[in-house]
Amino acid sequence: MGGNYYCIACFEYLFTYPTHTEKANFNHIVKPTVCNFCGENNGLGLSKSISVHPVCEKCEKEIDRKVFPLWVKGFIVAVIIITGISFYINQPFYLAYIEEKEADEFFFKKQYAEASLLIESSLSKVPESENLELKRNYYTGLYYLSNDRNADALNRFLLCREKVSGIIVLNKLISKAQLGIHFEIKDYETYFKECYKRYLWDTSKVYFIADLASAYACLYATKGVDSSKQKAAYFLKKSLYLAKDDKEIKEHSNRIEYRLYSRNILSTSEFNRKYPKGWVKPM
Repeated sequence: MGGNYYCIACFEYLFTYPTHTEKANFNHIVKPTVCNFCGENNGLGLSKSISVHPVCEKCEKEIDRKVFPLWVKGFIVAVIIITGISFYINQPFYLAYIEEKEADEFFFKKQYAEASLLIESSLSKVPESENLELKRNYYTGLYYLSNDRNADALNRFLLCREKVSGIIVLNKLISKAQLGIHFEIKDYETYFKECYKRYLWDTSKVYFIADLASAYACLYATKGVDSSKQKAAYFLKKSLYLAKDDKEIKEHSNRIEYRLYSRNILSTSEFNRKYPKGWVKPM
């Protein structure tokens, strides 16, 4: 200040009052050999600094002790240990949750094989979860149902009904599995009666209409009665109209068309093996 240089201690001693400095032009010059906190002159320069301020080793330790006292460091270490233990203990629940969500995504895409495998893996990590057990039976039942394993599907759905009752969708799936069993054992008369009963539940339901077309087609294939063929064609056309772009209904209808043309009854898996790209009526 005024062409003179002062250390911090001298400046504070000489210029005690604001009036001494309010009109003065002074700058704070950082000297690399002097600790900004205690004023000790190292002579050789200080290797460490806080922001732009040089600091000696003694002051650095003292500042560190004040900013991060021992109890704070101990608390941080304890939090890290508790977090690690908590993550280790809860890891199965976390992994099970991830697999459950992935299984749900496959379920909504109607990819029941993948959904069934993932929910099975999720349940193995948290075997006490009743919710996962219910989902396991439901998703696996849907997988069995889509692969002509109707008896296995029925067992899974009945297990679901033991846990939850009065679910309309579940009751319809149980009925669907029972229909499949009648179809498998070639009891087409009972198959037709049950399909007709389901149709009367809701005459606008496209899947009930498609099943009734299938039942009439079975009666025609086994007995050759033209009226059964005509009714099968009528309900088939109606289901296709209501379904619009439903892939599952289109595949179902293709099997019925083949049955009406050939009078040969194939299960879904047999048909898919024989006609992996679908059946085309000969010209």
